[in-house]
Amino acid sequence: MNTDDLREPPFSQAAFMVERGNRVRRECGIPVAVSWNLGTPAIADRVIREALIDLVFLGRPALANPHWPIWAARELAHDDPFSLLPQDWSWWLNNRPGSENSHGWPAPAAR
Repeated sequence: MNTDDLREPPFSQAAFMVERGNRVRRECGIPVAVSWNLGTPAIADRVIREALIDLVFLGRPALANPHWPIWAARELAHDDPFSLLPQDWSWWLNNRPGSENSHGWPAPAAR
C-alpha cells in the first residue's frame, strides 16, 4: 500500500481490513482480529457471523462511546441489552437519573 501508484486509498472504507485479515486467517490458519472502521454494529456483527474474522477490536468507537456494546445490542435488536452487562452495572444504567439518552449512545434505529 506504500506506493505512488495508489490512486484511491481505502482507509475510509468500512471494514476495508477484513478482506486482508480473512486472507491471513485462511492462508495461515490462525485467529485474526481487525480494528479498522468496524464501529458500526451491523458491520461488526456481519463480519463475525460470516466468519470472515475472529475478533473485532473497537478502539476509537469505544473511546467515543464507552457504552458501545449496549448501543450495538440495541441496534441489533437484542431483547434486553442490559442483560449483557454485570448485574450491578445494568442496575445502575437502568435506574440512573437523567434523560433517556444521557448515556452518550444514539437513540435506537427506527424499525
